Amino acid sequence: MRPDAYPAHDPFREEYTPAFVSRWDELINWEGRRRSEHGFFERILNEKGVRKVLDIACGTGYHTITLTQSGFDVIGADGAASMIAEAKKIPCCTV
Repeated sequence: MRPDAYPAHDPFREEYTPAFVSRWDELINWEGRRRSEHGFFERILNEKGVRKVLDIACGTGYHTITLTQSGFDVIGADGAASMIAEAKKIPCCTV
C-alpha cells in the first residue's frame, strides 16, 4: 500500500514514527541477533529445499537482508510504510 493511501487514523503510522524507526536497528542489534540465531533459519530453509522466501512483517529487513545474503530469493513486506522505507535504504533486497 502506498504511504499516501493509508487512512487518517492508522496505528502503523502512529506507532512507527520516523524517530522510532530510525532507532529500530539499534534497538534490535543486528549483530547480536545474528550471533544468537546461529544460522537457524538458513539451516531450516536449506533442509526443506526452500529457495524463495516471503518475509512477512519484515520491519527494517533483518531477515530479508540476511537471507538474501545467504543466497535465498527473498521479498520483504510490512504493514508500516516507515519500516519499508528504512529497509529500502539497503540496496540488496526487494521490499
